[in-house]
Amino acid sequence: MPLEKKILNQFVYLHHVREDYKDFNVFKRELENMLSVTVGDKDVVVDFTGSSGIVSSEIGLLVRLINHFKGTARFLRVVGTEKTINILKSTNLQNLDNFMIYKDQKAFLDEVRKMADSLE
Repeated sequence: MPLEKKILNQFVYLHHVREDYKDFNVFKRELENMLSVTVGDKDVVVDFTGSSGIVSSEIGLLVRLINHFKGTARFLRVVGTEKTINILKSTNLQNLDNFMIYKDQKAFLDEVRKMADSLE
């Protein structure tokens, strides 16, 4: 399955695996829905750990979502492989507001636990 979506209390979680062009179209439609459909005050988490990399079209979609979140408390959180993270850092996306990168799922889950602990 190219895209798995879960709606959780704090996040909309998307696990994206691009194997061919059709997979990108599914991903594109889902991110465009995040722009047009209100998903409340949830952050969006895009997990690329199942992908071998990220292409410019996917980066463009991420930038659109980041820009959509400007001035809000919402974040786009990307979980990726070393290759994906290096590509994103080469574009300086990590310097944008409302955007966070995690080196793996464990780093993301550690951050979620910290946030949950701070709310208690």
